[in-house]
Amino acid sequence: MRALAALVGLVLTSLLWTLPSTAADAPKPRIAGLSVSFEGPQVIVSFGLRHAFQSGLRERIESGLSTSVIYDIQLVRDRKWWLNRKVLSSQLEVTAKYDVLTLEYRLNFKLNGKLIDSKIFQDLGLLERAMSQVVDLPAFVVERGENRREITLRVRADLGSRTIMSLIPTRITTDWAESRRFVPPT
Repeated sequence: MRALAALVGLVLTSLLWTLPSTAADAPKPRIAGLSVSFEGPQVIVSFGLRHAFQSGLRERIESGLSTSVIYDIQLVRDRKWWLNRKVLSSQLEVTAKYDVLTLEYRLNFKLNGKLIDSKIFQDLGLLERAMSQVVDLPAFVVERGENRREITLRVRADLGSRTIMSLIPTRITTDWAESRRFVPPT
């Protein structure tokens, strides 16, 4: 019995040692090109998602499953000696679904649960580009009475879940990408 436990331990240890080498080969998904601008009280956000379709998203879309990328967008106030305080947050959900009968990809964009746009593609490459490029999104409305202290905009993407060794569920998320600090206009 003791020999069997040692053998199982050895097999699990060798599997765990091989995991980082296979995961390190593919670049990690990340947010790039984050920019912030203002149109009156609206905060306009643009950014791109890089290396997202190497994590199994393409296969999931082509199988016909409804596949989403969820972008968490936050305005945070910097604090020197404490955790940053979240001022405002939005969530952009980009969902793709492949229709096997029409051979088309439907792409829906929801901002905070409300449908804001819907598109149809016949080319997977164009669909991937549309899912990973967010341009001129009106993410927030900054109130006039808002304190005039510096804030930072940050974005991360949630690409779904996967399992490690068919046992351990994990979420696939990018790290937070942060803008430069800025003061909202009055």
